[in-house]
Amino acid sequence: MTIVDLQGNLNREYVVGFYFSLKPRRPKFATGFPESEEENLVRLANAGFVEERGIPKCSRCDGK
Repeated sequence: MTIVDLQGNLNREYVVGFYFSLKPRRPKFATGFPESEEENLVRLANAGFVEERGIPKCSRCDGK
């Protein structure tokens, strides 16, 4: 698995999530939530969606 942006660039750092508030709804999400709108925009420049890499695994060793 890898994180791919909309232009097809691989290995992005952050996964895109859709939230309708500037603050996290649960305390569990507060650790990774951006502190400000500016930080959020910087993160979005290096964000994408999780996709399969498309590399077949070895059937003998199961990709190990």
